[in-house]
Order: sequence, then structure tokens, then C-alpha cells
Amino acid sequence: MACAKTSPGNELGLAHKQLVTPELGILATTGPSFWGLINPQWSLCSKGRRQSPINIEPDKLLFDPHLRPVHVDKHKVSGHLHNTGQFLVFRADKESKVRVNITGGPLAYHYQFEEIYIHYGQDDNHGSEHRVNNYAFPAEIQLYGFNAELYHNMSEAQHKSQGLVAISLMVQLGDTPNPELRIITSVFNRVQFRGDTAPVRHLSLKALLPDTNGYMTYEGSTTHPGCWETAVWIILNKPIYITAQELYALRRLMQGPDSTPKAPLGNNSRPLQELHHRTIRTNIDFRKVHTPWLSFFCCESDFSALGRTPNARQWRRTCDTKPTRGGTTSSERPPLPATHEDLPAAHWDAAAAAFRHGPSRCEREYEARRKIWGFKGESYIFYGSYRTKKQKN
Repeated sequence: MACAKTSPGNELGLAHKQLVTPELGILATTGPSFWGLINPQWSLCSKGRRQSPINIEPDKLLFDPHLRPVHVDKHKVSGHLHNTGQFLVFRADKESKVRVNITGGPLAYHYQFEEIYIHYGQDDNHGSEHRVNNYAFPAEIQLYGFNAELYHNMSEAQHKSQGLVAISLMVQLGDTPNPELRIITSVFNRVQFRGDTAPVRHLSLKALLPDTNGYMTYEGSTTHPGCWETAVWIILNKPIYITAQELYALRRLMQGPDSTPKAPLGNNSRPLQELHHRTIRTNIDFRKVHTPWLSFFCCESDFSALGRTPNARQWRRTCDTKPTRGGTTSSERPPLPATHEDLPAAHWDAAAAAFRHGPSRCEREYEARRKIWGFKGESYIFYGSYRTKKQKN
């Protein structure tokens, strides 16, 4: 969001300038709760009622059948990754003739990609700014673009109606990382200190996205100063993956310069903000996603859920009528309870034995996901709805 002029409404460009100079350790030391006090033109950070990030409660999502798939151009972009001392930011090169457009979804206009913010924690239990049923991912990647039909640039659009789009990618720990994400993670060692900058070449935003058309959307704000309430948020319904080694390199980044590194750059997420009666819409039809049929294995053509049963065994949701590789359909199987909370542990063992029929793709997926999702205690996730549940003792 860097800009040539410093004018009213251009505080974020000023913030970026300040964040890489020694005199503004103030943002790093005071924290997000003081942003509205540091600069009067950032008052929305303290007083706004459409602020981000938020906690998404799946039970309160509103299904909107008119929401279209989100489209991101295939063009590759080049730019630079910056350690600002408060954030890790990728900014596309201004002089590049390549423009990546973001359209569809809840958007009424064409938006032009501008920058990426990376938020993460110093441990695996928190890091993402947005949460799903109060569950935080280790990291969150946010793609920002500006309304290129109504405004000339990010600096103008960021404080105007429908000025910004922000696409949120949740990042989960896994053994098979996103290949496009590796283009960014490979230069982490070159931006270890505040003020460090490293070139990033030929990044495909489309390839960075997870393979899903499902998302949640709401009207919110930027999660950095000055918290302008002009962003349409799109939170995709599947995470992308990062390895433990890449996450370790990310957590080695520091807030200060090489001479005085100060504290780690991590834990740079803004606290959750109140929803204030806003509506969170989704294109996920829960009537189709949630069916009463559960099994250990999914259909060969699709899978929509993954999680833990009360006896800590993983399960998959099957389609209602499509046969699995073994040839059985849900109508031929013995009835299973509609809610897995009521399933006895022995029933899961019986289901596993009854439907085991060789190393299908679903079984391989099951084993891979079992290693990836490191939940503690009794919990489960629906990929179809990002629904999570944790049972407390």
C-alpha cells in the first residue's frame, strides 16, 4: 500500500514508512489496542463497528445460493517481501505490466491484487487472525486487492466504499506443503530483520489458493492501521499447508534490525473484534454437506469431512448413493446414528472392518490427514463447513 504522497486518508502509507524506521518502535511496543490512540486518523481501530478479524461460528452462517465462485487470474506476479518490524508483507512490483484480477464471489467489481500479509504465532496453537469456532490455525495469509474499476490505486481505495478485497488462506502444519508457498518461504532467511527486503519472482496467486470453491464472506476492515472498514473478506474453506521447517524459519524473523533484533516478529495477529450483528454469508449448502450417513471411508469421487470420533479414531463421510471402491452404497450399509456423538467406540471398529476393501484413495487420504490434523482431546472438523467442535472436560 505504499504511495507517493502523504495526505488525509493515506495513513497506511505513512505507517509503512514509519514501521521501517527506528523511531516508530511504538507500534511494536504498544500493540493493536493502542492503534486508535497513536494516530487520530486511525480512530476506527478503536471505535469502528465493522472491524476484522472475527471468530466465525458455523451455526450462524447464512447460506446464499447466489454467491459465485471466486476467480483469480493465472498470471504470475513478481515483487518483494518486506520485514517491516511489525508485519511480513509481499508487495507486487508497481512497474510490472502484469495485473492479477480478482473477480466473482461476493464482488460486484474487478479488484486488482496488490499485496500479501502473513500473520503467524510462535507456537502451533495460535497465529491466524480469523478463527473458526474459536479454533486458531498456526498462520494466516491474506491477499489484498483494490477496486480497479472505481479507484486508481490502493491508497485511494482503502478508505472508500467497496474499496478492498481480502482473501484469507488458513495455513496448517503438514508434510506436503503448498508448492507455490515455497516460493515465498524460500526467502525467509533473507528478511530476518526489520528493514530487510528480498525479491520474490513469478508467484502464481491462483496456485497458492487451496483446491476449493467453498468460502465464507463478510464486510470488515483491514487488520493493520488504520483499520479502514472498506474490505470485503473472503475466507476460503480449506487450508494450505506449510512444513515444520518452513514454520521454524518464519518464527526466526525478528522485529528489530540486525544490531538490536528485539523480540520475534511472530504473534503479530490483531485480536478478535466484535461482530456487531453483521451477517457472515457462505456458498456452502449445509443441507447437502451434512447427511446422516457416516463411514470410515469416503466415495472415490469426493470427500467432504474429516475429524475425530469420541474414541479418537478418524472418520470420513460417504456420499448417499455413490458406491465406494468395494461396490457398496450407503443404502446397503447398516444404519448409523445421525450424530457421531452417540456412536459407541465399538461401532467404529465394526464399521472399519466391514468396509475395509484395499488401499483406496480415500484410505490414503485418511492416513495423510490423520497425520496432519494434530488435534488434542476430542474434536472434529467438517471440511464441507469448516465446522469444529472441542469438548472440554
